[in-house]
Amino acid sequence: MPDNTINLESDILLVDDEVSNLKLLTQVLSEAGYTSLRSARRPKLAIDSALVQPPNLILLDVRMPEMDGFEVCRRLKQEERTRDIPIIFVSALQNMEDRVQGFEAGGVDFIAKPFQAREVLARVRTHLILRNLQLSLEDLVDQRTSELAVEVTERKNAEEILAQSEERLRTLFEHANDGILTLEGDRITDCNQRALEILKRPREEIVGHDPSAFSPTRQPDGKPSAAKVQVLVKRAYDGEPLIFDWVCIRGDGAKVDLEVSLNKVDIGQKPTLLALWRDITRRKYMEAERRRANLELKQAYDEIRQLKDRLEVENLTLREEIKVSVKQNELVGKSHGIRTVLQQVEHVAPTDSTVLILGETGTGKGLIARQIHELSARRDRPLVNVNCAALPATLIESEFFGHEKGAFTGAIDHKIGRFEMADGGTIFLDEIGDLPIELQAKLLRVLHDQEFERIGSSQTKTVDTRVIAATNRDLDLLIEQGAFRADLYYRLGVFPIRIPPLRERRSDIPLLVWFFIMRMQSRLGRTIHDVPDRVMDALTAYDWPGNVREIRNIVERAMILSPGTALELGAGLLPKSGVQRSVVQAHKPKRESLQDVERDHILSVLEASNWKVRGKDGAAERLGLKRTTLQSRMKKLGIKRPSL
Repeated sequence: MPDNTINLESDILLVDDEVSNLKLLTQVLSEAGYTSLRSARRPKLAIDSALVQPPNLILLDVRMPEMDGFEVCRRLKQEERTRDIPIIFVSALQNMEDRVQGFEAGGVDFIAKPFQAREVLARVRTHLILRNLQLSLEDLVDQRTSELAVEVTERKNAEEILAQSEERLRTLFEHANDGILTLEGDRITDCNQRALEILKRPREEIVGHDPSAFSPTRQPDGKPSAAKVQVLVKRAYDGEPLIFDWVCIRGDGAKVDLEVSLNKVDIGQKPTLLALWRDITRRKYMEAERRRANLELKQAYDEIRQLKDRLEVENLTLREEIKVSVKQNELVGKSHGIRTVLQQVEHVAPTDSTVLILGETGTGKGLIARQIHELSARRDRPLVNVNCAALPATLIESEFFGHEKGAFTGAIDHKIGRFEMADGGTIFLDEIGDLPIELQAKLLRVLHDQEFERIGSSQTKTVDTRVIAATNRDLDLLIEQGAFRADLYYRLGVFPIRIPPLRERRSDIPLLVWFFIMRMQSRLGRTIHDVPDRVMDALTAYDWPGNVREIRNIVERAMILSPGTALELGAGLLPKSGVQRSVVQAHKPKRESLQDVERDHILSVLEASNWKVRGKDGAAERLGLKRTTLQSRMKKLGIKRPSL
């Protein structure tokens, strides 16, 4: 006889190819008191086991290598011994098509992985109850048929037994953990106590009405509740098992979120729909809270990332400012050439026009760039310096535009580029003539549109950056050689400023000499009160191929070597060829090109330093040039050390 209790000795077959899942299911059911549990890892063994000893219930995994759970279910349903065994699918599959396939195969329910112990126990209990009820009813039918065959007089007793069974079924119906409702047409014909508890309404407000009567006008998807009920009911009567979310209005006015399982069942001659309601309000709330927490976490991460980027920009800008802070007053000179440059700076600085600074090495192109920035409206934003000649060709694009994490080997984190750092400020592209031709087109796009993409990203970034470029190379010649784009040259050369070399403004040399003496006295611990005329004449007559940088180095070296308070040059401190060339220049015919003069001067310095290029007293130090710059010029001018 069926009752509202569960036989904990009910035989349950667990089928899953994962040992860990079998162990977990076994643990959950064992702890709930179920004692007759058996398992199978292979589908064929599970089928054989069920045929040999049909269980009361089967928990069946879907995805298995040998045969999926749907095929196992279909084969069991084809066998008379196992066709009535309830099969619950246990799977991580969540879409409706998989659920429909499972119900079409003969499954009675789904448990989603990762599963909750309470859900497993509730569904196992429900379907064992239904199975026990089914078996009990089958036994009753057999018994009743047998009794009628033997003695018609026992009909009354059989009817009493049936009535008791119906009462017990009603008890089970009323005490189920989920809300259970039956529908004929679109009207609810019955419901259990749990459904009344979920809706907090009396039975008369539910029975006889369609579900839209206690639902909001529209469901969360925007569709009217009444119209949606009609569609769902029709689909269910057509034999389609449905699982969907629904929102109802409780008697106290609060909304309740439900997971509804709607299936067609045959009871008597009238088709009936069986609906199972599960209150998922708490689950919906937790999902919303999790989404909100994830959003807050993402916003916090984005804020931290922005702060990190801002700090990186500020640190870089601060380092650059520290490097150049000691050079703020090095724009020394009263010559016509330097005054013209300063006037040009005052004219162009308040605008946002692109500036191209032209001049030899050591003439102060970086100082002019900073002066333009300091006199502009962008003075409170960063001035970001980029030496195009000092960066490896493979890293220039990353330095300019930045990259995303994993964009290339070694990109272990995202990095913002120099243009992004200079947003709202100024970027100074020094040695622009050394920029690889393949990157010039991308630079041209930034100059034209103020847009670019980080390496490894498809997101376009927009910046407001003023560009100042500088070079000591002949860009016209580079254009002829195909090493520099003409359109980039025209874009950069909106406002060109040419800084004259020292040999073209010799009247500024005495001012520079005394400027550097006064500036370096305290640092060197030396006091210079006098510069003899012969020394000043020699300094003024020298051509200074290294320009201001070279004169600074020569003055510092002379201060260190001077024994008293008068500045002395010392033997070999200033290459003689440079002095002699300037002194007798009026008596010699002019050379055909500047390259000849430069080549002779570098040769004389190399000979004076015994062809020592780097290190103390090397040719690079004497000329006030970087070693790499000197070697590049030697190669360009065809200067090679004579063989021994």
